[in-house]
Amino acid sequence: MNVFSRLLACIALLLTLSLNTHLSYAQAPVIYNIGNVEGESIVDVPITVQNFDNIIGIQFGLNYDGDVLTFVEFFNNALNTSNPIFSVIDEEFRFVFTSDNNVPLTLENNTTIFTLRFKVNKVVQTEIFYDPDVLVKLTVASPIQEVPCQINSGFVNENGSGLSGQVFFDENQDCLSAGDAPLKNWPVLIWSGTRTWYRYTDDNGFIQATLEAGEYAVTALPIELSEAWSMCQDPLIINVEEGLNTEIEDFNIQLIEDCPLLNFDMSVLRLRRCFDNTVNVRFCNQGIAVDNAAAEITLAPELNMVSAQIPFSNLGDQRFRFDIGTLAPGQCSVFSFVVNVDCDITDLGQTLCMEADLFPNDGCGSSEDYTGPTLRLSGECDDDNSLIKFNIQNVGEEAMGAPAGYTVIEDDLIMPQLSNEIQLDADESIALEFPAEGKTLRFEVPQINGHPFPGTLNSFIEKCGTDNNGNVSFGFANMFSNRTIEPNTFRLCEEVIGAYDPNDKAATPAGYKDPHYLEANTTLDYKIRFQNTGTDTAFNIVVRDTINSELNLATLSVGTSSHDYTYQILGENVIEFRFDNIMLPDSFVNEPASNGYVNFTIDQMDDLPDGTVIYNDAAIFFDFNEPIITNEVFHTIGEEFVLVSIASANAQSDLDVQISPNPFRENAVLNFEADGFQRANLILYNVQGQVVLEMETFDRQFLLKGNSLEKGIYFYNIYID
Repeated sequence: MNVFSRLLACIALLLTLSLNTHLSYAQAPVIYNIGNVEGESIVDVPITVQNFDNIIGIQFGLNYDGDVLTFVEFFNNALNTSNPIFSVIDEEFRFVFTSDNNVPLTLENNTTIFTLRFKVNKVVQTEIFYDPDVLVKLTVASPIQEVPCQINSGFVNENGSGLSGQVFFDENQDCLSAGDAPLKNWPVLIWSGTRTWYRYTDDNGFIQATLEAGEYAVTALPIELSEAWSMCQDPLIINVEEGLNTEIEDFNIQLIEDCPLLNFDMSVLRLRRCFDNTVNVRFCNQGIAVDNAAAEITLAPELNMVSAQIPFSNLGDQRFRFDIGTLAPGQCSVFSFVVNVDCDITDLGQTLCMEADLFPNDGCGSSEDYTGPTLRLSGECDDDNSLIKFNIQNVGEEAMGAPAGYTVIEDDLIMPQLSNEIQLDADESIALEFPAEGKTLRFEVPQINGHPFPGTLNSFIEKCGTDNNGNVSFGFANMFSNRTIEPNTFRLCEEVIGAYDPNDKAATPAGYKDPHYLEANTTLDYKIRFQNTGTDTAFNIVVRDTINSELNLATLSVGTSSHDYTYQILGENVIEFRFDNIMLPDSFVNEPASNGYVNFTIDQMDDLPDGTVIYNDAAIFFDFNEPIITNEVFHTIGEEFVLVSIASANAQSDLDVQISPNPFRENAVLNFEADGFQRANLILYNVQGQVVLEMETFDRQFLLKGNSLEKGIYFYNIYID
């Protein structure tokens, strides 16, 4: 019985250029032919080739139905290597070949290069098909030239159906695509009933999706948080037919605001003390074209600028200006600079920040018309390390109409005795001072109600002064979000590390204490780090990250990385980052160069309920090896989860009083030492001096229950007899 249907598939193969090699070879596609095969319990599938000229390396994948077929054996028929590399993972046959001694290999058409043997579990019609998801490039010589691929008509395999389209920037606003520039990395939404798919356009504005036959709605979404764009088309309702590629009409996207819309990302693999560290920057324009784009980056005092890929100006006071120049709509500038973490003034565990201001800084939307109060916040440790100062300024044209309450957090405890309210006139500022005791002091104040860019302003000061034992506290800065809320600004805060795990997943903010509490609607920054700890160069690396349903894939913003990559969305919720031809050396040969990473940001679904847990990990594929699964990061959604410090006022008492735990969430026990009494009474007061609780005991302790008290600071009196 015919258990395989005939299918043509191709692979991006590499052709070495030498004196005997003609460029014309590169014009002919290399075609793989998975032929018709008859068989019963065991079948052999020959893989034959066309136009196989001067080939030195290949990698590709094949898929099959594991219920019908079981892979048994691989036979090398015509490849000049004694050790071909292949693996079978989750019904995918993955293969890599490098010609011995990099000698180009030429074969006659219809030559069988290898044969796959399968056991047939069910005598039904099935197929093996080319898998574009595991297609990777293998570099084995330099210079190299890619051989064009050819697949059967369209991009759809015979076992599926597809959809394709293109998105354009409609600069002249005629809702026609002729002459318009394509928009890359633009999100397109496809949905059918309760299922949703996101696809992002490639460099030519194309999107493709393999789908089941059926009816779908399709629309191009504006970039996250951009109110400056609109679409000519309403969502399209289309019918996808079995085995066919359905082409949709072009989407034309228009700018409705005559202003730049700048997007900035900055990241670093790790901040290693006493080492040079490469900081990667991605500066994109999602608005009208700009001619004078620039970024002014301020470094923490512990960071020394070493070098940069592009020219920069030293403005003094750790501030450096990078002039980018012209950025067209949708265009990005990618560059890097190197900083050294000063050994003499930096401790392991310390958190160092870099901040960027983007220019031009005239914003889009309602901010142009807003003239109300606007708060700005900054913090500093004074010169003698005795005081921490937070400066709040109203830079708006109007006075604050109502007070704004601010919160001070010491390490991981809210300090009500340090928190209060402010109300500032136009252009008025105030400096609030707090004793420097080696704690990480964090200051938060909400932006004015009705401001076009709402949120909470935040600043932290670390390593200022010492406690009574001469110590300072670290590890609290990234427990909370340090993102800026002002447009055209960006802040990156990284902890200085020593030892580290080679392949891991990190999230910022890290979350509060063991449950990693996080407020609803907080943006998450994920970083996936990888290192080649094998014994040979890694030619290609693939990272796959399955997005939790509590995260909104429509808000995905891919960020900077250590190496160039492409990305796509697989299925409904898997982000795949491909580092083709990365040539990552192993750690024994070159430890610094053996590392890499990629990061992205994503928003939560709106208003997740308290107790929701968001999980995330990633799978890292080094060439065709089994995937390495990173650690799992998680966050628990909560509200008012930060514990409150409780002070006791027993200075005039002879009693020795102990409260444990303090602060507390559920219950606390108040113990006191006293002899020869019959009855003791406790009176608890809030900060306004109001009595909130009275208790009586005939023992030496009181049990305080958190569920009967509001969060806050309390004072108490104890009366004996």
